[in-house]
Amino acid sequence: MDYLRKTTKSVNWYYRRRVPQDVQQDFGKVWVEESLGTSDKREAKKRAVILSARLEETWDTMRGQGSPLQRWQSGISWLAEQGTFRAVVPGGDEEDADTITTLVASEMFEEMEQGKASLPPGATKEAFSAWLRGEDRISTPDVTFTDALKLWVRERRPTSQAERGARRVVKQFDVLTGGTPLARVTRLQARKYRDALVSSGTAPGSIQTYISYLRSVFNMAIKEEMLDDKKANPFVELLVERDKAEVEDRAPIPRTACLEVLQQALADGYDQADWFAAVLLTTGMRPIEAYKAKMVVDAPVPYWDVPRAKKSPPRHVPIHPMLIGKKPVPFTVRAEQLRRAFIERYKPYTGYQCRHSWKDEAVKINMPMELRLRLMGHSLKRAIGVNSTYGGAMVDLEQAKPWVDAMWKGS
Repeated sequence: MDYLRKTTKSVNWYYRRRVPQDVQQDFGKVWVEESLGTSDKREAKKRAVILSARLEETWDTMRGQGSPLQRWQSGISWLAEQGTFRAVVPGGDEEDADTITTLVASEMFEEMEQGKASLPPGATKEAFSAWLRGEDRISTPDVTFTDALKLWVRERRPTSQAERGARRVVKQFDVLTGGTPLARVTRLQARKYRDALVSSGTAPGSIQTYISYLRSVFNMAIKEEMLDDKKANPFVELLVERDKAEVEDRAPIPRTACLEVLQQALADGYDQADWFAAVLLTTGMRPIEAYKAKMVVDAPVPYWDVPRAKKSPPRHVPIHPMLIGKKPVPFTVRAEQLRRAFIERYKPYTGYQCRHSWKDEAVKINMPMELRLRLMGHSLKRAIGVNSTYGGAMVDLEQAKPWVDAMWKGS
């Protein structure tokens, strides 16, 4: 349920929800109703989800079911609204007031412990005890990365893709470190995580992205006082070696070398790394596109269904005759591992160079420019200008097939 409502008084969507009966007294309301500040229903749904999560955390805390972090946050908020606890002693001096304040606080605490009195609305046991002692802070619990991530998602409101990425990375790090609380995460553990990613074949750019998630979540924990502000973020300036080929080294692979790679890749007993190389050289796809593309062989013209990547739209590319009749090898490892396997198997070349090699071969056989650009997923308007042909990114497969078939002749 999204709890969205419209009123005649405003164009904006409203959030309306009944407070659970067991927390109505402590919460002080029977209904929660407030404007979501937008007339767009899709945006209103997103804001309603966030508000629902906050309310449920608050109610769980009131029931005593909240996590240590939730109880701490609720207690800190309640303490911030309270003044210093002080018993009123009419006509008494300061020393008498101090003594009586101590006695009253002791009695109130005992009544709460014995169940004779309930906590004030919004208070936690820790916060109420601190208030009776005249303190305005409570000790911070052991905060985990998962706790901090929940706050990061709530405050940053990342895209669904970024949220999924952050959750995956935090889970990886927790598995590696055994769920070490944030306060005890060290620079050494951060380096071990980075090195584990390198060993598994993760691309340098991806490693930097993963570390940036951890760094951002850790910074949020410090900013929100979940950690001591003197605690250094162990993910700051964590160096990642970039082994990506330089621009000048990403030139096309010599044609003779391409033919050798194709011959080797499609020989009997080829594996998924070989199949990956053959797909790259016969389609001009980017490595990540080749990893995700689907082979459609039951169409009048067999083709690759290439998903969207970066700024390139989804598209279709005819399957080269060299691959027709070959049994596709499913990819069971990550794209980064296939990319590294290509580098190790076909040194000194890289997988991305296959894309440039395909382009050179297309130019060599005089493939029309617009057809070549569409097959590679390039922007026609950016490359040709306003004189480019109107239409979508999909090519006429019947028209494209003879050109693709003509590539890599002599192999």
